[in-house]
Amino acid sequence: MSDRTTNSFTLRIAGGRVIDPASGSDEIRDLWVRDGVLIDPPGGEPNATIDAVGLVVCPGFVEPHAVAPTAGVNERFARQALAGGYTRVAAFGTARQARDFNGPCPKLLRIGPLTVPGTRRLAELGDAAEAGAVAFGDGPEPHGDSELLRRGLLYAKMLNRRVFDLPRDAELSEGGVAAEGPVAAQLGLFGVSAASERVAVRRGIELAHAIELADPSGRRLHFTALSDGGAAMIVSDYLNETLLDPAPISAAVTATHLLCTAAALEGFDPAGRVDPPFRDDRDREFLIHLAGEGRRTPEYPPAIACLTAGHRPDPALLDPVDLLAAPPGYEAFEIAFAAANTALGEEKLPRLIELLTTGPADVLDRQTPSLAPGERADLAVLDVAGEWTCDPATLAVPVARTPLAGRTLRGRVAHTVLGGRVVFERGRFPDLPHADAAAG
Repeated sequence: MSDRTTNSFTLRIAGGRVIDPASGSDEIRDLWVRDGVLIDPPGGEPNATIDAVGLVVCPGFVEPHAVAPTAGVNERFARQALAGGYTRVAAFGTARQARDFNGPCPKLLRIGPLTVPGTRRLAELGDAAEAGAVAFGDGPEPHGDSELLRRGLLYAKMLNRRVFDLPRDAELSEGGVAAEGPVAAQLGLFGVSAASERVAVRRGIELAHAIELADPSGRRLHFTALSDGGAAMIVSDYLNETLLDPAPISAAVTATHLLCTAAALEGFDPAGRVDPPFRDDRDREFLIHLAGEGRRTPEYPPAIACLTAGHRPDPALLDPVDLLAAPPGYEAFEIAFAAANTALGEEKLPRLIELLTTGPADVLDRQTPSLAPGERADLAVLDVAGEWTCDPATLAVPVARTPLAGRTLRGRVAHTVLGGRVVFERGRFPDLPHADAAAG
């Protein structure tokens, strides 16, 4: 990237394929940024230029529901998100910057707790909403209590917030390490049946549907991660058949569930322990089909509203552990785009960008990411064709393990622009001299 410095900072992103789901545009053109805001081409010379020829430029990605570090968002979490192209992150837990971290950070949105841990009581949802919570949910923990979920949906509806639910029946999945099937049996692991996800999905749909019939007001329940093809079919069929507009539910899929199966656990590899578990190829292929399908008609929303990275930091993730001791999950921001792009293929790129930008923003009821003049310049520049071998030790922010280790992936984030600042550039985090001027 070339750079010349003055008081007012102008950035040109030159010659890229610009995909903007908000406007439906997909064309080769330049983008111009001045002092952190997208502008019409001003003429003259920019202070800096990103050569985007052969690359794709799109709005920065939006993460709908990560898990934040307990002590607050630190440099590691923020850099992983920025390396993955994420400029907005909603998170369970402490979704604020840690006191000792003042570096570049995606815009943070908090998902407040739905229940008081270890009780059958709702959390103080009203107080959380007043404090800025954009939704409510208990993160990676499933709701095993139907009545508690029903009351939570009712209360959240009064506050115009959604409930985020991991669709897994607690009793049917208790003690599970892997998806029920041949791999779990071969390894002697307790399996999580597909029924645990299907029961939870049906229960959630029935509760949300009944509440909306009494007082229609919009989508109120979001399933944070589908893994089972049968559960995804239940969601798809309901959205096709319901007369409620908008439908009261939405659903997400984790990016790596489009690429990985239960085979990731072979050899007792702890990187393959995730929640929900990886299942078989039939489930994976059906999730790919639904994710790529998009909106069939204006009346019918897509079965898969958005993708989530499934990012779940944990101190134990930094040290190798065995499978049974490993906490489920992985640090996933940096590899999410590559995983989904590899699975969906080049022809689905505009849909993939929608799943990573406008889709999650809609689920969060936030402003739609846009590349229109006057909008804040939060952007991702993507190398969609380049192939690379995933090595957790050589990522921009190295991790201990990932289920994609050793896999050949296609595509990765080349640059991330946050408020007009280039905060990630081809594997590094530049400390640019124009950072203060470009912050906007």
